[in-house]
Amino acid sequence: MRSKTSVEGRLPNQTLYSDLLNCNPNSLNLTSPTIPKETKVIVIVCSKPDDIETRMAIRQTWANALFSKAVELLAAYRWIHPNYPSKFVLKIDSDVVVLLDKIVSRVGSPRERTIQCYVHKSPQPVRNSESPWYIPESVYPEHFLPDYCSGPLYLLTPAALQAILEASRDAMVFEVEDAFFTGLLAKKGLVELRREPGVWNHWVGNMELCNCFQVLPIKAGN
Repeated sequence: MRSKTSVEGRLPNQTLYSDLLNCNPNSLNLTSPTIPKETKVIVIVCSKPDDIETRMAIRQTWANALFSKAVELLAAYRWIHPNYPSKFVLKIDSDVVVLLDKIVSRVGSPRERTIQCYVHKSPQPVRNSESPWYIPESVYPEHFLPDYCSGPLYLLTPAALQAILEASRDAMVFEVEDAFFTGLLAKKGLVELRREPGVWNHWVGNMELCNCFQVLPIKAGN
């Protein structure tokens, strides 16, 4: 049986979360990149800290930005919104390959509160503290999570990002970033999760060619 101490050791860092919400957003990005005015979509890539080869491959091929985990995504979103409030945001994981020129035709209206993604319906939170998807009852006591986007890829409109950030000030963070941002905060912010029929298909097994944005999920090293 796990001790109370071991379980509490997995509690999310609410102090760090609060600090990120209240600090100057321009202090959250050390590189301060300049994004061209004509850019429609800002891409955020989540990778493991030691995944150097994958990050370098991404930088050398189709992208040059990366962040990971819930608090780091919050830092990225807080920096993007005041600096580039009219940009769409595409969040993807490092084991997904995307043809960026296919994104523009899917962006829609920036004023719509929508996220395009594959939607998980009424999932239950994982209560096993040894799981990477653990959500403590003390942070989220409900028996079911709100519908949320599959983490490997989702596309936020500027209005959706603003609504999510506004909702983040009245929430307790947990580690499952897709459920937190596109589930809990999206529901609070009245953001619609949109899956266009025949457009986004979740992969089966190790890989499947998806129609949405011409995306190919892969496993790094394969």
